[in-house]
Amino acid sequence: MAMSAALDATRRLGRRQKRGVGGRTRSRKGGRPRGAGRLSRRGEVIRMLERQHDQAPKLFAWRGHCYHVEAVERSWTKSRGGLRGQVECTCFRVRVGPRGQGGTGPERFEICRDAQRDTWHMERRLATGVGE
Repeated sequence: MAMSAALDATRRLGRRQKRGVGGRTRSRKGGRPRGAGRLSRRGEVIRMLERQHDQAPKLFAWRGHCYHVEAVERSWTKSRGGLRGQVECTCFRVRVGPRGQGGTGPERFEICRDAQRDTWHMERRLATGVGE
């Protein structure tokens, strides 16, 4: 009986939360603050090298390659009601040209700019060889 009580106490300790930086609760297993928003779960960070009209992407680097944007096919914003409608990020679906000689045809990506942190992220890579 005493062994069972000790085992239960040990399990409860494993579930206990501890306070992290800024007084936020942290999960023992995850190490990330509880309630961390979607912004911390974005795709890979990319480097924006050049923008057109100070907003839309024109040239960016991702995984050691530079991509020149031929066209912005779509743009939209994401916002949360909890932030009083404040824009959380601006997303773009872009078509980029072939990468150098022997490269594949045009590619499409969805990339987003986090307005609060002023960082760019690769959301997803869409189908290659898009018809023109």
